[in-house]
Amino acid sequence: MVARDEKNGGKNNMNNNESNQRSIMVILGGVILAGVAGYIIFMGINNISVENYEGKGIVINKEYHKQKTSYQTQKTGNLTRTIPITTAEAYVLTIKIDTQTASFPVTKNLYDRIQIDDSVHVQYVKKRVTGSIQITNINN
Repeated sequence: MVARDEKNGGKNNMNNNESNQRSIMVILGGVILAGVAGYIIFMGINNISVENYEGKGIVINKEYHKQKTSYQTQKTGNLTRTIPITTAEAYVLTIKIDTQTASFPVTKNLYDRIQIDDSVHVQYVKKRVTGSIQITNINN
């Protein structure tokens, strides 16, 4: 038989502390799971059944991102490897459609032909919840 310790409440108090810690972890896990599920549902609603639009846009910026290589270290067991990750060069136009702006990667040929303040014909979608636009194609 275990004697009750008056300072810490004895064996029963220890079981209560462990039970409280488990309860907190279960609640925390549930909150994290609900947050992730909420984000996935929001993104689904925002991106499903978007409407396609066509219109004119004005090129407000041109950016060139050169090819770059970064490195990631990966450890597997006792073996450490360094893996190169190469990001390809990109030619990007920033286009203003009505009051919103969006960026879109283009070919080098199109990038060289188009200048800032040129008008371009764009196809784009408008997100359902946020109202933001995403360019899907540029015809020029």
